[in-house]
Amino acid sequence: MLQAQNSFVQTNAVPVMANHVALKHPWAGGMNSCQFSTIDLDQDGVKDLFVFDRTGNKTQTFINNNIAGTVSYTYAPEYESLFPDLSYWVLLRDYNCDGKMDLFTYASGGIAVYKNVSDITNGLSFQLTEDLLNSFQDPNVTNLFVSPADLPHIGDLDNDGDLDILTFGLIGSYMEYHRNYSVENGHGCDTLEFQLRNKCWGYFSESLANNAVMLDDTCSWNVNHPELRSQITGTMAREVRHAGSSVLALDLDGDGDKDLLLGDISFNNLTMLENGGNTVNAYMVSQNNQFPSNTLSVDVEIFPGSFYEDVDNDGKRDLLVSPNTPNLSVNAQSVWFYKNNGTDGTPVFNHISNRFMQSDMIEVGEGAYPVFFDYNNDGLEDLFIGNTGYFQQIGVYTSQIALYENMGTSENPSFSLVTDDFENLSQIGLQEDVYPAFGDLDGDTDKDLLIGDRSGRLYYFENVAPIGSDADFTLAVTHFSDHTGATIDVGQNATPQLIDMNDDQLLDLVIGEKRGKINYYENIGTASVPSFRLMHDTFGHLNVKEYWAVDGYSVPHFYRDSTDALQLLVGSKTGYLHHFDSISNNLSGAFHLVDSTFKGIYTGIRSAPARTDLNGDGQGDLVIGNFRGGLGLFMGSDAVQVGLEEPKSNLQLHLYPNPAKDKVTFACEGHSGTELTLIVLDVIGRKMATHSIQGSCSFTLHVSDLPAGTYFCMATDGIGKSSRILLIHR
Repeated sequence: MLQAQNSFVQTNAVPVMANHVALKHPWAGGMNSCQFSTIDLDQDGVKDLFVFDRTGNKTQTFINNNIAGTVSYTYAPEYESLFPDLSYWVLLRDYNCDGKMDLFTYASGGIAVYKNVSDITNGLSFQLTEDLLNSFQDPNVTNLFVSPADLPHIGDLDNDGDLDILTFGLIGSYMEYHRNYSVENGHGCDTLEFQLRNKCWGYFSESLANNAVMLDDTCSWNVNHPELRSQITGTMAREVRHAGSSVLALDLDGDGDKDLLLGDISFNNLTMLENGGNTVNAYMVSQNNQFPSNTLSVDVEIFPGSFYEDVDNDGKRDLLVSPNTPNLSVNAQSVWFYKNNGTDGTPVFNHISNRFMQSDMIEVGEGAYPVFFDYNNDGLEDLFIGNTGYFQQIGVYTSQIALYENMGTSENPSFSLVTDDFENLSQIGLQEDVYPAFGDLDGDTDKDLLIGDRSGRLYYFENVAPIGSDADFTLAVTHFSDHTGATIDVGQNATPQLIDMNDDQLLDLVIGEKRGKINYYENIGTASVPSFRLMHDTFGHLNVKEYWAVDGYSVPHFYRDSTDALQLLVGSKTGYLHHFDSISNNLSGAFHLVDSTFKGIYTGIRSAPARTDLNGDGQGDLVIGNFRGGLGLFMGSDAVQVGLEEPKSNLQLHLYPNPAKDKVTFACEGHSGTELTLIVLDVIGRKMATHSIQGSCSFTLHVSDLPAGTYFCMATDGIGKSSRILLIHR
């Protein structure tokens, strides 16, 4: 039987306000280095939004609300797990002309392809068709190479109906053209049969010294009789290796051939190359390093990738730009949106925002470390978020703590941004990766503040507010010390927690750190004069660093379960949570590892868990931070997960259609024939509908009044019960 504490459901339903505006996707997890494609996720005929973030190789999925001329999406995390494991780059393209977007992604040495085999009955699904895509390169067939640092272009370049590929390949300064011969070979567009037809498409090369482009390159070392060849003259080029580039081919001037937008690994701008040839003879004749020049030009530090998709439902593809590197780049303002004010055939881009989608999320730049603390004494847990930092320039970040006040009730939480720089901490010289911990360290009944940072040390802030007032912290000790007076130093990335570990009514100190271990300092002082003695620098004999990784980045969160026994969740560099028990009365021993991938939850690398009961239902809820600078919310539930039935009962509940829009039909098998009760709950446990049915189970429920989202549906006949998850999309 599935126990209540063992079930968590990801949700976006708890509202969050920032600057008096309700965030549309508060718990979507942040964005850093994104790649964008469109795909029909829910099989309703409307293209939804797929986002792949290179930071942690994380997929995000958003349902398109299909409002003409409007950017309007609903975060739908339930589709994310339906995609295969992905890394480095992902482009969704329909290669077999069946109207469904297939998946092209990096594989070791080249490209893997997954066919979209989705249908209304089975939902979103992919099938691996090419584990390593090949291309004929006379006289051999070899893998079609794409560097993991690059972003290729996949599209129809010769207007014959099948997909071709442009990539910088092994000779990194020259564009390779791999032509798809599916149509020519009589297969229509349903196969992938590539030949390398030009090693120097467009007859240009990228400079190794900067991101300028050298035009009129003869490329005399090219393949025999290269396609898309131009009649030009010049000197022989050398085969040199270029570090990394992003490629987008699109017709910018409406002349029918493909121009180029290039991003370079060392620069902030996009270079536009004008194709002065045609679909047969590609020949780049001019370049613009300030694209687009009619509006705010792209200035995305560093290595911009560009994506051409209609994201506002006006029938014209827009331009999105984001860094194509997972680190050392802009973070909180890393997705630039250019609206197409021209036509789809002749686009005119106008800069709209530097924070596309990000402005609708909890977004604290790079790294997010959530901690709950009731700072205003209203009985509701408020949300504090430390971070690695907001990007200023390469190697320079500003770290601070955001405060979201809980403005709801004990059953219906709701958060509102108070400040993104609590107590102006960015001004006092803390290092990056600030992590807060709260506890009464001076015995005056209010909670004080410890902050760890990248230095591995702790800063002590005393709460000097009058009793019952909002917390007011003053820096008292810059290098917090142990019982000997020596500075507590765990190496790097101190992530502290204050908790009574040994039931002596004194707060002890546990600290995670970069190596992946946990340090335990026992409080041997008093409630008003604490004194911390290091007992274990490998507490619980645990280390969350994987054998293949250099670092572990442990973030511990101890809590007590319903039996008052200590449990431990530890965030890690991999992004998965490690769950340990056998802690109480075993502080010198090895903790028992229950699960190293707790519930399969993954919100991104460098996970940081915080657990509390947000809605007063007795279930622990989870907020998990990640390195993309956002949070995921998982509500604890006693509902049975999809596909898991209660024992000793034959009752089975079915729902269709699922996802639903306006109505859903309940159907049952194996029930006792007595009165049947149907219950619909939202993800925070509120009862949305209840119906009693006599005899056979067949009931249609109109759900047009229910908000889009995830719901639990349960049927019970007094003997057994069966549950299913219902998705409502609009």
